[in-house]
Amino acid sequence: MHDEIFKTLEARWHELYDQYEVVKAALPPIVRWEWTNRSRYDPRPFYYHRYHLPRGRIIKSPPEHDRPWKYYYEHGFDNVGRVIVERWYIGDKNLGETFYSYMLDKTEITTYSQHQGRYLLSSISHCTLDGNLMQNCASLTVTYYSIDPTLPYPMIGQVAPYRGQGVETATAEEIWTQLLQQEHAVGWGYEEYRYEARRLTHIQDYSRHSLGSEYLIVYDTAGNLQKITRSGQSYEDNLLYRKREAGETRAVLAERMITKLVEAIPQIVAAAKFTEPLYCLSLNYYSDIIYSFPPRLLPNFESDRQKTIHDHPPAHLRSGLLWVTIWDDEAHPDIPDPPLPITDPEVLEACENFNADMRRGRDYGFMVRTLREVARELNKLDWSQYAPVTSDFIVFDCDDTEHTRPAVSLRYSGATKAQIADWRKRGLL
Repeated sequence: MHDEIFKTLEARWHELYDQYEVVKAALPPIVRWEWTNRSRYDPRPFYYHRYHLPRGRIIKSPPEHDRPWKYYYEHGFDNVGRVIVERWYIGDKNLGETFYSYMLDKTEITTYSQHQGRYLLSSISHCTLDGNLMQNCASLTVTYYSIDPTLPYPMIGQVAPYRGQGVETATAEEIWTQLLQQEHAVGWGYEEYRYEARRLTHIQDYSRHSLGSEYLIVYDTAGNLQKITRSGQSYEDNLLYRKREAGETRAVLAERMITKLVEAIPQIVAAAKFTEPLYCLSLNYYSDIIYSFPPRLLPNFESDRQKTIHDHPPAHLRSGLLWVTIWDDEAHPDIPDPPLPITDPEVLEACENFNADMRRGRDYGFMVRTLREVARELNKLDWSQYAPVTSDFIVFDCDDTEHTRPAVSLRYSGATKAQIADWRKRGLL
């Protein structure tokens, strides 16, 4: 069934691939325009809850475009209040335009973006309706670049330009044939929605040939959304949204989690029964993810510090090398990886509730400040009660990309000015 749906989308892509002006001209009149600071409208149910995206805020007047790195969205509405056009910008540069075409049993969504002077179709979606209930949504996305296979570690961020017939003249068939040969250039998606008493309770998504995630939507007794969880082949159970209980705020949830982590982490380190001294414990987090709790607990041994001092020139040590090296499981084959897992259900629940709340606003700074509060509280403890440690032992935050500024992290995690000065005097920072 999915193959038939995707073939329909493929045929429609070929038909509309360079028909930007035709599609635009067929739209009903726009009676009202609105600016927002982020994406604000999406027809897919609970889209912003599920993809941890804060819904855009309406801007009262058009942006000044005085910040070239700032994203803005512009929406056009028809006479019954439906979104017909969505444009998005970075500064004053138009990055693309999406059109919504409404039919009795289907909504077609087409997005065009500029490539070498032409507006070409970069995505198309068909959302099928039964009355006012969406039944499924199928999408086809085309990216006019490719992953460069000659790179040692090809990744999404390492992109090469489209390598086929020139985009400025290529036909739909020429581009399609070439893109199919390029990894990640064509993407497919399909979501299916299930209802109980006209209330959405399950969402199942698929890729072209495999089952993806399942979303479970739970309501309270009054019929209000209570929580959304996700599970599937690529995910453990994942709390995406949780309605706050009476009296809960982000600060309350953070404090609750901090207390649990500060109680648990010393006991986890003690249970490891390390026999050699630690010079630090890194609270490791993912720099590109707003929901990074619990952190990975990465012990750093004094023997490793001495080896690093011996093997590297002073300039490397002063740049912070001793503080940004993440866990090397090959150097410690006798210690499982991850070395200090957090498994206590109460701690994980407190972290999960905080993560879900953080998805509301994507406040990255608050996440890092909260992690550093955990470190400061831990640094108030006498760590010699839990493990052999050096006299300058410290707990601090460190991100997964090793781009943490060590002096800043150490200072905000509770290191004193005297400690910072001592590490610098010894050439360790």
